[in-house]
Amino acid sequence: MFASNFPVAMLRASFATIVEGIREIVAGFSPEDQQKLFSRNAARFYRIDVPG
Repeated sequence: MFASNFPVAMLRASFATIVEGIREIVAGFSPEDQQKLFSRNAARFYRIDVPG
């Protein structure tokens, strides 16, 4: 699961910058694995219905 130390992390970078950095790091991951990292794993863990 992706997580951040937001808003404390704003002392160093914006949330958009942090997310973009993580997206660059996982650019070689499959689209499915990226979806798991950014949403599906959390949705499953917290039992949240997410479309798609």
